[in-house]
Amino acid sequence: MAAPMGSCSIGFFASTKCGISSLHPSHTTLSRLKDCQRNIQAHLLKVGLNAGVTGVADVTYEGELISKRVGLFTVESDFSVCPYHRDVLGINWRQKALCQYPIHEGKAKPYRSFTTTMSRRMLADFGVLVPIGSGICRKCNGEYLKAYTSCTEKKDINGNGMDIEIDDPNEDNPNVNKFSKLVVTTDMTDEEDEQCNYTLRTRKTNLSAFDKVNVVRTVIHSNLIKLYKLYCADNDFTPLSDSTLYQILKSCEASKRKCLKGLDNIAVDGTTAFDNILSLISKLNKTEDWKSKVKSKLLNSRLYLKTEYKLHIKREDECAFHCLQYSLSDPKVGALSVRCEHLHQKECDRCLLLGDIVEEVRLAILSSCPEDQEAFLQDLEISTRQIEDWRSHILRTINQDDARFDLLNSIKGNEVIIIMDWAMKYLPQMFRERMKDFFGQKGMHWHVCVAIIKDEDNSLKHKTFTHIMDHVKQDFFAVLSLLEHTLFSIKKQLPQITEAYLRSDNAGCYHCGQLWLAIPCPTQ
Repeated sequence: MAAPMGSCSIGFFASTKCGISSLHPSHTTLSRLKDCQRNIQAHLLKVGLNAGVTGVADVTYEGELISKRVGLFTVESDFSVCPYHRDVLGINWRQKALCQYPIHEGKAKPYRSFTTTMSRRMLADFGVLVPIGSGICRKCNGEYLKAYTSCTEKKDINGNGMDIEIDDPNEDNPNVNKFSKLVVTTDMTDEEDEQCNYTLRTRKTNLSAFDKVNVVRTVIHSNLIKLYKLYCADNDFTPLSDSTLYQILKSCEASKRKCLKGLDNIAVDGTTAFDNILSLISKLNKTEDWKSKVKSKLLNSRLYLKTEYKLHIKREDECAFHCLQYSLSDPKVGALSVRCEHLHQKECDRCLLLGDIVEEVRLAILSSCPEDQEAFLQDLEISTRQIEDWRSHILRTINQDDARFDLLNSIKGNEVIIIMDWAMKYLPQMFRERMKDFFGQKGMHWHVCVAIIKDEDNSLKHKTFTHIMDHVKQDFFAVLSLLEHTLFSIKKQLPQITEAYLRSDNAGCYHCGQLWLAIPCPTQ
């Protein structure tokens, strides 16, 4: 359906003004993206994109092509587009003669073309929009493949995976330090590339107030900058410019891996539950327009849980979803509850969005799926429970982090905090390992204790004690033996230590009476 000529939605994201196309001067009205259905197969082949002749097409219709050319990778089908932008961003778009890789040097000609995934990664990592179909030379294509190949560590553009130290020229700039701290503490992922955004190691950067150590971070650059700006707005200070922020992130660039193992069970179950509901929506006997709208709401809800939700949580808040005291209190046990001094009279639309979606899907199941109704309702209930568990897990994590920070801030020179856990089993390897050496491996048990202390300068330092064992039962006796060896080693290396705080998860080998009754024995 057409609308009178004016500024189109796509024009807000494009660098050119709206208008009438010289190729179609008779077209003087706006069109919706979902109504843009010109044949794009020949254009895709011309610019080197998969047109669906073999495999899955990179772009399925003209409206999607226009949207992705301006960086809107999630297509809003109701967005309007003027005749000019429809032509210059659609099938009449022309590829530039030189390589468009953001850090390309020289005048090399294109060898391949930027796909949707490549364009999205360039925007996330470099802050540069490279339209899909743009050319990339052979050298830059090789460097891109090295940087983003699955199951390999992401390196810098020269192939170096070394840690680097950067002296900040703006040491007295508080905004740089605030943003860098946010880089360390933020834990988020992107919707499409969530499987490859889990950061295992970061660059070490020397700033005025701290050293950014190696931490786990799950975030892409564009989302991190959005959250930084929200943080600035909440704390009433002026943020840095986008170009400066992207430059900081480039200097603090982290190593990335795909195909992770040992991820948080609750978080993985929560994201999987969203996928299950998306799959369930696709099976319902409803219109495609309804499915598209509900899926879009569900994806927004998932993105909110991954990113902004944890920034809204406070110790006391008038929104029940954001109030730690209220959410973590047990109404049946007085010792485990805290009465809030304020009323919970505010509502968060984004927190309520999940409940609205679940209710909408439930009603759709009851009205349109009589045969599979029971199975669909059960799947919806299980998935909803897993998502609620994930939201509760985020609340508990923030509360535990507050306790950990308080403990670290109050630690004295004669005290040590020991965090202990069983790591993933260590698989031994031999040089030129024969089949008989490889066959039937079960892995060695790997226990890690991290001791955190304060030095003479009142700075936190840590020592790691790793024990690798062949055949051992992971029970309280093994933990007690390893803890005894760790405590004796700490006392030998740091004789000033007289008190130790132990921190672990709720595994049976730690959370048992035998261990706590036996703990005084090594100290006697």
